[in-house]
Amino acid sequence: MSSLPFELVQTVIGFVQHDIMTLKSSSLTSRFWNAASRAYILRQVTLSSEQQLVALEDLLEGDPDLARHIRKIRVFLSTRHSHESTQAPWIQHLALSFPSKLFNLSELEISGLYDDGRYCNAEFFKNLSQFTTVTKLTLEDNRLPLSVVLAFTSSFPNLQQLALFNLPHVTQTPRCIASNLSPTFLPQLKRLKLHPSSDSSVEDGVNDRIIDFLFSSGSLNNLESVSLVILPFGQASIGRFILDTRHSLKHIQLHIPVRLSDLTIGTSLGLEECSNLESLTLYVTGNRRLCSQVMASILLILESKSLRRISLHLSFQDSNPALEYASLISALDDPRFENIQEVELVYEGGLDLRLADVKIRKAFKTLNDKANLSVDCSCRHACIQHSTGYHRTIGNAK
Repeated sequence: MSSLPFELVQTVIGFVQHDIMTLKSSSLTSRFWNAASRAYILRQVTLSSEQQLVALEDLLEGDPDLARHIRKIRVFLSTRHSHESTQAPWIQHLALSFPSKLFNLSELEISGLYDDGRYCNAEFFKNLSQFTTVTKLTLEDNRLPLSVVLAFTSSFPNLQQLALFNLPHVTQTPRCIASNLSPTFLPQLKRLKLHPSSDSSVEDGVNDRIIDFLFSSGSLNNLESVSLVILPFGQASIGRFILDTRHSLKHIQLHIPVRLSDLTIGTSLGLEECSNLESLTLYVTGNRRLCSQVMASILLILESKSLRRISLHLSFQDSNPALEYASLISALDDPRFENIQEVELVYEGGLDLRLADVKIRKAFKTLNDKANLSVDCSCRHACIQHSTGYHRTIGNAK
């Protein structure tokens, strides 16, 4: 094995780069395989305790060159229940001692921090700002004061991507934390994912306050891609958000839960004003008939001549095997989409797969000659944890 050219070893390892167990096994084969494997093994480092942080520090002190492989640090703290506390003051040491060591770090993710971030003070964020190479920040399922959440978003001088997932526990600022944490930097975001949960704290306007902060700081002037969950109490604010960023937006992803599956939502989101839109992805769950009609109502108002890709994901909760094709197919198979290059339809629910193939192939008249049409169907039977996959490509790429 060691007689193989190192470039060939790198190529082989590249095929299994996402299989961490295979990578670890390969690293034990020889020094060549070890060198090729560790670049992928160290690409993402997960830290869940102070002991792991100390071990990482010792590793880098022994071989500082290993740091060039580390692109993402994931701080993952798990709790069994949301009311439990996860004390992690050792995060302070990560901000204090590691910026100069992790010179290639581009992404930081913090998940499961359930202690109100009491040590996340002004000094902590000052140290955190030394991570000048970080361009992406993800905060998921943390119990943090809003001031701390906003301080995280403005602590990195070159931040371009921000993802906030499942922040149901935005709390009041503890007395031990200054409520007026001043932004260190104003991020210039190109990509934003804002996926709050339907918690009462979000109903109190936390979602809106995060968006207002980003707007007031000028962080969204260059926004190109956005992924949003539309909540019952945030539909109007999402519409204003899309309108305010319509000139720069190129990629939009919307998640529309079942309780919002009505025919008025398409006209309330301002998508018709997004003249530079290149791709649109919709996730709609609920009644099979309303799912397709809601999607059709959104497609009918699109006016962007730059649109190249449409991805539609429908998830049905009823067991009726029939699917309402007419409105959705009619909206898609329209001369307005003459420049479209790819259409993806993904169904999850009761569906006759053979019938779907025949009906879709016959229904499209304009689109068949102009774009790739990808259809993925999974037939989900009630009370049975089993799914059947189906894929069909129709037409040729332009």
